[in-house]
Amino acid sequence: MLTRFISNFVVNHVPLHYRNWRRVPFHYYEDMYPEIEIYFNLDMYRGTDLWEAIRATVQTDCQRAYIQHKHDVKDYFDSVGGYDDVEGARQTPPDDMDDETWNNMIDLFFLDEGYRKQCKEGKESRSKLQITSAHGSRTYADRRCEERERGEDLQHIEGWRQM
Repeated sequence: MLTRFISNFVVNHVPLHYRNWRRVPFHYYEDMYPEIEIYFNLDMYRGTDLWEAIRATVQTDCQRAYIQHKHDVKDYFDSVGGYDDVEGARQTPPDDMDDETWNNMIDLFFLDEGYRKQCKEGKESRSKLQITSAHGSRTYADRRCEERERGEDLQHIEGWRQM
């Protein structure tokens, strides 16, 4: 549930024009904590040795959500014309994006030679993998359910570290 909340926050509040999550200004990340604490009681972990692990997990979830959202937008770009019909793609912004933002995304990323080279290199690299990684394919809830079925005490914080 926390991961989904983080993902929704990132999608709805963090602009996509940053090259990667490391370049997103820190205030977006910090602004999220008051929102998280409305729904999740994290106060009991502040000042404990678990707090940094929680912050690192939130940071990782933010990065994953940002990457996934950019990937989804790129897939959308490809589905509405992509590089073969850039002008057609410009005329069809996603439902959750205004025309100006969409056109800026196309100009800043999809038409940028550095970005296109990075995408091509990543695609070639992934195509050479003999085994597709399944790392992280089990959800947090699945992991906790397995612990419960084995009769173990649920280790929520440790579970987040393992993911």
